[in-house]
Amino acid sequence: MTETVDTVVFVCQILMIIAICIFRNRGSKKLCITPLIIMAVVCYLLYVASWIAYYNGIALLPISIFTICHMIYGVVNFII
Repeated sequence: MTETVDTVVFVCQILMIIAICIFRNRGSKKLCITPLIIMAVVCYLLYVASWIAYYNGIALLPISIFTICHMIYGVVNFII
């Protein structure tokens, strides 16, 4: 069961990366430091820290925060 789930997750990750490369907001400006970018970087750092904390069982909150912020960033920059 775990191997199947891991395979599905891997395929979905590859498809997401391909979609991000193909579908982009052509009207967007060059990347500049904005509060949203800073929030995404902070969330990524929380994500990395959560993997470190994962083995202690306290990673649920940082991963949840990262996921929510990552989804907001993706919607704002690539869908809207």
